[in-house]
Amino acid sequence: MANWLSQLPSAKPEKPHAFVMGHGLWNDIQANATFAWVEQVEDALRSKMAYLAEEDAYFPRLFITPSAAGDKKPKQFIEHQGNIALSRFEHTVGPWVVQRGYDHLGIFNLTVQAYNADGT
Repeated sequence: MANWLSQLPSAKPEKPHAFVMGHGLWNDIQANATFAWVEQVEDALRSKMAYLAEEDAYFPRLFITPSAAGDKKPKQFIEHQGNIALSRFEHTVGPWVVQRGYDHLGIFNLTVQAYNADGT
């Protein structure tokens, strides 16, 4: 994580930085692992960019949840990364990130008819 963090300025910029967090299937879409990851990123940002911890700080954030599983998804992944699991994840994580101040873009329904394995 330190590599991208070192590229951010510690002083408040003239215009706000927007942060986009995209979530793939790296953790078998486990909500608790995602919550911990988001909190770790936020803590790192606030430690590097202290002005983000101020009560009135403008901190635009977008969280993108994973795409639907395509019809070529290997069967061994369907239980953990199939469309039912992805839908549950979307319904759990979406409201959580919104409550934390993020805009949420769920792309599951945009990709549900995709043909390749990961719905892209």
